[in-house]
Amino acid sequence: MEEKRQFKRFERKVPAKLELLGQAAEADHKAHYLMTKDICAGGTYLNTNQPLSEGTEVLVEIALPMENSLDFDSDNHCFVKVKGSVLRAETSGMAISFQKNFQIEFRELPPYVTNTISSNN
Repeated sequence: MEEKRQFKRFERKVPAKLELLGQAAEADHKAHYLMTKDICAGGTYLNTNQPLSEGTEVLVEIALPMENSLDFDSDNHCFVKVKGSVLRAETSGMAISFQKNFQIEFRELPPYVTNTISSNN
């Protein structure tokens, strides 16, 4: 099978907040707190036992430490916000394809990051 991937994928478990957009948001207003399995410039795979339907539009916020490690104890954090859609849904999770426009913010660590890490260890 030929590899279709455009961007290098990194196997990284980091916290992500997922919000539904469009018509799906009318039925589900709450945020979903998940962990990534991997991430690349074109998208991410989110671990969940309740994947969304393919084509569902989402807003994803991914918390990344500023250091070369995955240490979420420091005060320096980068948050990438990007719109995307569910490309593939599986029993173990879902692949999200990112749109080209994204936002990067530097701010304090919100409680969902430590809570998501704690519940996935």
